[in-house]
Amino acid sequence: MQSQGYEHHELDRELYGEPFAMFLDYMSFAHYGNYEGNRYDELREKGWFNKDDDFENDVFSITPYCWCDLMGCERCRKPNFHYKPTDFKLYWYKYPLRGNNCNRDITAEEFLKIINQCTESFFQ
Repeated sequence: MQSQGYEHHELDRELYGEPFAMFLDYMSFAHYGNYEGNRYDELREKGWFNKDDDFENDVFSITPYCWCDLMGCERCRKPNFHYKPTDFKLYWYKYPLRGNNCNRDITAEEFLKIINQCTESFFQ
């Protein structure tokens, strides 16, 4: 996995994997991070999808795993999940929390708060 220019921290898949998968499912994101819900047109009108169909609102972004296998590709360097208020960034290999690394340690309680705030922002 590519180094993102910071000390490597890893989330325990046993502890964080299921809540994150439930978060993605609830909002209709496939497990690679692609949106598959029926609100696509509405969310696109809000400007929440870019030309690559990466999701981004004011609170968080989700960039599906980049399959281009070019480490110099700009999209490959983007975090797969970014929580903007605390600048928490999470990267994974192919699907969430597989071979993951993030930019800092995070507690389970903080992670659940992040997920809740992201969910609220998605449905506003």
